[in-house]
Formats: sequence, C-alpha cells, structure tokens
Amino acid sequence: MILQPPLALITSMTALIAHSQWEISPLRMLLSKYKTMTIFFPFQNTPLKVKKRAKDALESRREKKAGKTLVIITGVFVICWLPFFVMALLMALCVSCDHPHPRLFSLFLWLGYLNSTLNPLIYTHFNPDFRKAFARVIWGKHHSART
Repeated sequence: MILQPPLALITSMTALIAHSQWEISPLRMLLSKYKTMTIFFPFQNTPLKVKKRAKDALESRREKKAGKTLVIITGVFVICWLPFFVMALLMALCVSCDHPHPRLFSLFLWLGYLNSTLNPLIYTHFNPDFRKAFARVIWGKHHSART
C-alpha cells in the first residue's frame, strides 16, 4: 500500500519550485522527507506496522479475556437466577398449580442471592486491577506493604 503525500507537503513543494527566491535547501529537505515516506511506508516489516501488529495482538487478547469473563458472569447469573424466575413465572401463570414448598422457594431465592456473592469472586479471579482493589477493601489500605 502506497500512502499519498499530505496535501500540505505537495503545496509546499509546489510553492518552493514555483518561486525562485527560495533557497534550494528547504526544497531538498522536503523532497528527502517525501522520498523517505514513499520508501518506508509501503513495506510490511516497517517498525510502524510491527508496532501496530503487536498492539492489535494485545488488544485481541484483552478482548478475548473480557469476552470470557463476560460469558462466565452471564452464565453464573443465569444458573443462579433461572430457577427462581421460572418458579415465580409458573406461580403467576398457573393459578391451579400448587405453590412450591416454602423451603424450595427460599432455596431458589437464596441461590439468586448467591450470584451477588459470586460476582466479586469471579471478577477478582479474572481482573488483576479488581483483585488489587478487592484486597485493599478486605485487608485494608496497607495490604500491598504486607505482601
């Protein structure tokens, strides 16, 4: 891929060539910069492209990790709250059905509440920044000095 020179560069070069009052050194400088741009940018192994590839790979890893965390958080939410919401929906829609035993109702409700306990643990496992903040909340401000 050959990059086109910026419009300002073309305009400057045209102005320098058109006006003979300019010294030759600014023209040489502009031409050498243009030559450098056309030589280095088209190649695949330029430092610019290598940095971009490394940055893209890092971003891709972060996105995969974030996606994995999101899937786990969502899955745990569904597993914890689905029994309660199915039971609540059946209780509302099926008037002739017997109501579930109060202990079963309580079990499903507390399973849903368990989700709120599991979320910080899941985030702590997958996110180092959250892990540090969670440790500071649990063990106090000077936790990092102790370890």
